Amino acid sequence: MEDFSKLFSELEDCNENEQKEKIEEMNRYMNNMNTEKLYLIFTTKIYNEIDKMIEEKKLSLENAILLLKLLGYWKILKDLLFLDCENTSLCKKIEKKIIDEEKKKEGRNEKKLVDLCECHTSLSCLFPPELLSICVSCLLNAARKKEENEKAQKDVEMALLSLISIYKFNDKGRELFLDEIKDIIKYHQEHCNLTRLAYQSIWKFLMERLYSQRELEGVIENELHFAREATREMEELVECVNWKRKEEEGEKEMKDVIVLRRWLDEVNNYLCSSPSWKEKHIELVGGVVQVFHAAKDNRPAIRDKCIYSFGTAVRKRDVNVDILLRKGVVDAVLEILQATLTDYVLANCICFLGELCKRLNGKMGVMFYEARRIETKRKVFERTEEEGYEDIIMSYHEILPDLEEKFEFLQMSKYSSDYLLSL
Repeated sequence: MEDFSKLFSELEDCNENEQKEKIEEMNRYMNNMNTEKLYLIFTTKIYNEIDKMIEEKKLSLENAILLLKLLGYWKILKDLLFLDCENTSLCKKIEKKIIDEEKKKEGRNEKKLVDLCECHTSLSCLFPPELLSICVSCLLNAARKKEENEKAQKDVEMALLSLISIYKFNDKGRELFLDEIKDIIKYHQEHCNLTRLAYQSIWKFLMERLYSQRELEGVIENELHFAREATREMEELVECVNWKRKEEEGEKEMKDVIVLRRWLDEVNNYLCSSPSWKEKHIELVGGVVQVFHAAKDNRPAIRDKCIYSFGTAVRKRDVNVDILLRKGVVDAVLEILQATLTDYVLANCICFLGELCKRLNGKMGVMFYEARRIETKRKVFERTEEEGYEDIIMSYHEILPDLEEKFEFLQMSKYSSDYLLSL
């Protein structure tokens, strides 16, 4: 952090080329910072100082844009979007420049407009209504570049990453631009022209509309094939990540890990929003199981997201428990009970087991042949006995009242104690 601050303080005493070099060096420092250190950077103070240097002509607009884009990149990548500086004079200045550039009938600089829109995401997620349509249209157009060279890929990645922040907290006045989004996704499916982060970002931009735009479900499932694409991306990312590397304090989070974590978020959102269990969900859940086994030892944050998705899957009223057993979901939940867990993750595991028990006892969910239900139930309970899981589960009985008081989803169900006793 000290090195970053030193470089920043030296900007006003450098010429334009030296400023670019220092900004690139600052970018390298941010690449190696953990989230806690990045928190210390994204303050109103740094943006006010940038604004002051621009006004005093100690920092060129070109270099200010470069710095703001890099700050925005790391802010969005590390999910620090709630750190807003929308009331700073710099933010107002950028907003005015965007509107002025857009209004030009002749000589409008499209690249400058894209740069300004991306700068705004460094400052705020709260776009005024008059900026929403301008920025979304501008960034989507930038993201539709067909070139596959490295520079074009980086430009497209930044444009799509910036789109995520625009809609983070804004529901009013938004437009979907569905045709443009479909075009970007389909072109990548045919030509693989996007980076992993860029591809995940355009999906995230679309998926966040599923809750309020139910008519998108058919497009997402049948036309753009979310389950297939998410499963494939997760499988490829599992192979890319160095899972032996421990998630130690202060260690930078690799981009592939960030992208994988975001795919898991979208998988869970997809399972939550789908009204019923579908055949295509089977491989999707199998992909999450694969991530779980890769992450369980050294990446607890990823592992816990997998557990949460398992709980979402088992709560589907028409889910086939036999599939969850065959795909290894039940084994994964039982296995994780041997680890040291936070109360939240433990509550999700117990929630999963309770829902599972209700289905195995025929109290709810899809109806299937009685012989099959009994056989599946036998297999599940044999698993709980094989590795001593029964004793582990029973050991949590004493803390159940505290968990049910702490977590509403356990309070409402009133089944967790019944499950433990049914063993």
